[in-house]
Order: sequence, then C-alpha cells, then structure tokens
Amino acid sequence: MNSFIYMLYPKRYINSLEKKFKRLGSSNKIDINIFLITRLILEFILFILLLLIPVYGLILSILFTVLFHFLYEDLILNNRLIKREKIILDSLREVLELYLLGIKYNQDNYLVFKRVVGELDNDLTKEIKYLMKRYNSFEEVLSNLVTMIPEYEFSDDILMLSGKETSKYVNKILETIDGIDKANQNRIVSMIPVKIISISILFLCLVLLIILLGPKYL
Repeated sequence: MNSFIYMLYPKRYINSLEKKFKRLGSSNKIDINIFLITRLILEFILFILLLLIPVYGLILSILFTVLFHFLYEDLILNNRLIKREKIILDSLREVLELYLLGIKYNQDNYLVFKRVVGELDNDLTKEIKYLMKRYNSFEEVLSNLVTMIPEYEFSDDILMLSGKETSKYVNKILETIDGIDKANQNRIVSMIPVKIISISILFLCLVLLIILLGPKYL
C-alpha cells in the first residue's frame, strides 16, 4: 500500500515531505504514510460528493479537490512548523545565552553544553537530550539537531558550536535571532491595516448584498 501511495507523487516531493516531518521533532506522532493515505481518501470522498451537484459538479469537484490538496498540508503540517519555528527560536536564545556565559569559565564546550541543556526544560532541550542518548560526540548531536528543528538562515552556524570559535558563532546566531524577531514584529504591524481593509470590504459587500437582495425575500 505504501509503495503504491509513493508512486503517485514525485520522489522530490516525498523527500521534501519527509524532511518536514522530521523537523517536527522526536515527539511528532504524525506518520507520513498515514498523512498521504488520509489526504488521498478525503480527496476522493470530496470529489465524489461534489460531483453529485447538478450542472457544475465536475468543475466544482476539480477546483475544491485541488484546493483541499494544498490546504490539507498547510493545516496539518506547515502551520505546525511555523508555530514550532517561533518556539524553537525562543528556546535556542535561552540555551545559547547560558552556553556563552558558561564557556567563558570552562573550555570544555560539550560539558558546558550538557550542563546548560540539563538545567533547562523546553522544546529544544528535549530534542537535544533525545539526541544525546543516541549519539556520543558533540558534532553528531549538532549535525542531527539541525535536521530535527525548523530550518533557519543560521542553521550552518549551529554546526560550528563545537569548534574553537564558539563565541563568535554564538554571538552571530543571537544577532540573527534578534533580527528575525524585529522583522516578525514589523510584519505583524504592517499586516494590521491590510486585515482591517479586508474585513471592511467584506462587511461592505455583505451590506450591499442585503440591500440589493433583501427586498426580494421580504
């Protein structure tokens, strides 16, 4: 059954989907096979139901099935990744600030990292603790960590946290996180007028429909 489902999609898409599921972390309960099978079944049911509509059934079934295909991934997968991106970003800041403080007094980077992770309890440290049980070296933990958290522009810098210039890369990552936070705040502020205008237009359209069509039903 799984091989049949995989045949329906390009290999590049399957690989991309597998990476997304992995970035949801070790606690993710959604299986890629169940995701694909469930979506396919729901699409089939939706297509058949809409096909029963007279005259425009075929057109509506095609349009809404294609729309559902993309919305399903956004609702089940992409939205969770967006939420996780913010959570991991905040957790990473907390870990790196303590890590930067610790390596000033201790040259054993991995020992300091272990102590910081052991003291904190957040989404990121849970992933790190999970990886520490599976891998022995600092490098292996970091290289696997970047595949289990959302992809950031500083992901490659995380791999350098076990090196000699650790402080340099920690500060670089922290600066980037500050920049991302400011950009997100500006984006939220800029979106407010657009939302207000959209809601206003929708409200006016509804009022016009009531004015034009209302008398016919009174």
